[in-house]
Amino acid sequence: MKNNAFFLLLLLLSFIAKTSYSQDFWEIVPTPDTANLVSMTINSNGDIFLGSNGVYLSQDNGETWEFKGIYGKTILAIAMDSVGNIFAGSTFKIYKSSDYGETWNVVYYDLTNIISFGPASPGLIFAGGQGPFGVIRSTDYGETWDTVLALFDNEGTKDFATTPDGTVYAGTTDYVEYGGGVYQSSDNGDTWELNGLHYHYIKALAINSYGTLYAGSTGYILGIFEKSQTGHNWTLLQGNVAVAAIIITQNNEIYIGCHYDGGVPGGCLFSSDYGQSWILLNSGLLSNDIDHLCLSPDQYLYAIGSNTLYRSVQPIVSINEINDCANISIYPNPFKADINIHVQPPFFYTESVTIQIYSIEGKLYYYSHVPNKENEYAIKIDSRRWPSGLYYYVIENDQTKISGKLLKFK
Repeated sequence: MKNNAFFLLLLLLSFIAKTSYSQDFWEIVPTPDTANLVSMTINSNGDIFLGSNGVYLSQDNGETWEFKGIYGKTILAIAMDSVGNIFAGSTFKIYKSSDYGETWNVVYYDLTNIISFGPASPGLIFAGGQGPFGVIRSTDYGETWDTVLALFDNEGTKDFATTPDGTVYAGTTDYVEYGGGVYQSSDNGDTWELNGLHYHYIKALAINSYGTLYAGSTGYILGIFEKSQTGHNWTLLQGNVAVAAIIITQNNEIYIGCHYDGGVPGGCLFSSDYGQSWILLNSGLLSNDIDHLCLSPDQYLYAIGSNTLYRSVQPIVSINEINDCANISIYPNPFKADINIHVQPPFFYTESVTIQIYSIEGKLYYYSHVPNKENEYAIKIDSRRWPSGLYYYVIENDQTKISGKLLKFK
């Protein structure tokens, strides 16, 4: 399944076209009745580790689960490093397993709750605590730990992000408005400086392929912010959202998980234009409340919300994106009125081409079957009557299928 995600997506879209079946963006992944879902990580094999009242593991995309120990302890954070060590954070303790959860050892004990992890380079891992234990660090694969960033008693470190050159960012929170913000270290955690967003409750961090840093805030100052690699100031991209998690895909599309808080919209927000515009992707959620997001190697998006595990019905990134096919272009994207599709040899030659565009719910909005052609083909699609939102396109000939996403503005 994991190696054929692209073809499964196309098969699913073909099924939709034939049956007019309408689908949600999210589907529920069953979890053990005894599991209280608190944290999550997915490794490079696609195996899912859930932090709960102990640790649970699924090696078949959530079809079955195995309890992996630390019984009776609430696992507030869970992570895996590059060599396969698993780290589980709980009240006052860090547990480590080097055998896929068969056995666990306590490698850290002190008066703080371990609420986040940030694996950096081989052997180097950071953990987020509360109060004076704001950031603790291990340089020996988690065997020993020391405090490298002290915070106020009411502060805590909720998330980490690391650039390819090794710069580490820590997102901190404050419960009584004395601190919080984003801290930065360029020397593997030896020294730290405040990077900005002081007095913000920073719960999520992520970095795109251009080095732009994104920070999500909850608490009394809500929103998602960005700061370029060379910039000095933070820019508010979207206010009035209580951000709990951020995922950025290889194509720099942004998904944020949000809490529902009174008049503040919750659930999942999506942007394909670097955060300039957003749409809600909440179809299939039982409640508009998301605490955690993870992206699997086969490009399915997973979420935890209201003690429920969700997975996107389709991969959110196609294996063969349109940008990799120089003889096909679709523009503009995002679009408002017309969509231009330009198909050139060698995609054509003597083969027919089918072009389809679906809404996120699976409704077919455009279909065209072009007979055998030996030269280029260009069309303009009038989409003025289409509702704003996310769409999928599928372009195929007798041998190749390519899919991707389109976003329509109002």
